[in-house]
Amino acid sequence: MDARHANAGSEGADPGFKSNKSFDGVPLFSGANQQPIQPWAIEFLAVAENMGDAHDNVRELRMKLRNPARAHLNRRYPPIGADSTAEQPELLEALAYLASEFGPKYGEGQLMREYYRYERQPGETGADVLRALTAARERLRAAGIPAVRDEAEDHYYVLEWSLTPAQRTLFLSQLSSDRHASDACLKHLTGTLDATRRGSVAPSPTSSAARTQLFKIRVGLLEAFLVHDTGTGGHGGKARVATTTGTADEPTDDADPTPRPAYGDRAAVVLRLKAQHTARGAATDKPPPRYYGTSERPETQRNAATFAERKAARACFGCTPAQLEAQGDIPHWQCRHHGQDASAADRALRVPGSGPARLSDGPGGTSTSRR
Repeated sequence: MDARHANAGSEGADPGFKSNKSFDGVPLFSGANQQPIQPWAIEFLAVAENMGDAHDNVRELRMKLRNPARAHLNRRYPPIGADSTAEQPELLEALAYLASEFGPKYGEGQLMREYYRYERQPGETGADVLRALTAARERLRAAGIPAVRDEAEDHYYVLEWSLTPAQRTLFLSQLSSDRHASDACLKHLTGTLDATRRGSVAPSPTSSAARTQLFKIRVGLLEAFLVHDTGTGGHGGKARVATTTGTADEPTDDADPTPRPAYGDRAAVVLRLKAQHTARGAATDKPPPRYYGTSERPETQRNAATFAERKAARACFGCTPAQLEAQGDIPHWQCRHHGQDASAADRALRVPGSGPARLSDGPGGTSTSRR
């Protein structure tokens, strides 16, 4: 049997649970070396759907995972232990959580484009076209994109397609700082099912109210971005401000219930800190900061778990555990030691590996000399 399909080793073992043979053909998934999650999730979901809701598809999922994907899921959803008290996620919720870490960010627009703007290639037969469209539709379904969507979602995709590659990169990087419209927020909504559909292995066919609201916010931000696009080789600072504040020269519609007014230099500092925080949190090629242990004997798993918690809570990466606990539950830009009101000297005192203290250090950088 191909090694990628093997149920190898004790790492994936689940005592007391017998895997159904239907899953033998599904390969293992680790997420390492940029292994794509989307085709694997499509293959796994196809088998899970055939098995139905009565089968424990989540335990089948765990048996197919290898580190780091397995460790990532276990940190958020610990496996059932001897006491059997751990709350287990629904299958789509678990897959969405994995996709938020190992899947492409903001990939929905490209998936929609592959289906709704499919271009037939020279020499393609009709059967080739049907197969390509069927595969594209299945990718939409596996990504949790509903078949019946609100107008705002479709409008957002059309607006996103109008951006140049450079504009798209800038816009989406700034969108990540909005917790109501970010990729992480959409992934969470995709994996959350209504009470009537708990246990289902099929994505909802219709957009939820929360998903619709998210895309209304995105449309407002992207329209503000485009209003300031001069089309002369760059969109300048005005487009950047419009994206992060959600305002154009004239008021836009009130799809976003929380307006984002600009506050001059103070807002610029906050936006810079948010961008650095997002970049460091997304830098999967860098180890977590050293919150515990020493450089010779770091407590790797404990550091990784703490870093993941701070990333989810938007807490400061540069504080020691004691500093963070003393300040309470506050966002990183309000941190007394490294936030917008901290002095340059205070910002330089950071946990090793936690990123830059100044904009000139570059996003996501690490400086192990700082403490």
